[in-house]
Amino acid sequence: MWDPATGERFALVSDKNNELHIQLDALESALIVFEPRKIDLPTYKFVSSPGSGKPLKANWKVNFKHINGSTFSRNMERLVDFSTSEDEAIRTFAGTVTYTTSIEKQDDIKFINLTNVNQAVTELYINDEPAGMRWYGNHNYNVENLVQSGSNKIEIVLTTRLANYCMSLKDNATAQAWAGRYKNPFPSGLTGVEIVNSSE
Repeated sequence: MWDPATGERFALVSDKNNELHIQLDALESALIVFEPRKIDLPTYKFVSSPGSGKPLKANWKVNFKHINGSTFSRNMERLVDFSTSEDEAIRTFAGTVTYTTSIEKQDDIKFINLTNVNQAVTELYINDEPAGMRWYGNHNYNVENLVQSGSNKIEIVLTTRLANYCMSLKDNATAQAWAGRYKNPFPSGLTGVEIVNSSE
């Protein structure tokens, strides 16, 4: 089993009938390489995606870094779909968004699930330590070795699509040829975060 995102390789163990049993989640794929000789590799362990957790309700500091070079910040009491915002700067935004908040560890937190990222790329940091990056499949992060007792800083870095910004460029013929045929903005931004405890 080869992980193209990290370059790591693992051995897949076959059963007595020389069959491989592969477990995949929604929108997940696997890259399997058949080597001509035996290679000493650690055994691959399939890990099921976590179930549903408890929605994280928090105040977020949100920093926007626009693809056009501009930057601005907002405070959000809840996560919103940018395309529905009355704030034009948010509604037409394209670029990188950093969501920051803090949580108190009360139970053994195992996963943080980003339940709706609207086809974005995400990265998660716990207390400035990276938990990983997701650009396909479920955006679920195992954080049990990163969360500490007491207060924990949560930072989510999300990179959006360009569509809504291109739709707003009415005087740009190239942008309008690509996105001008759409009438409504596309859903954008992070709209859901869940905390999954070890007992769930």
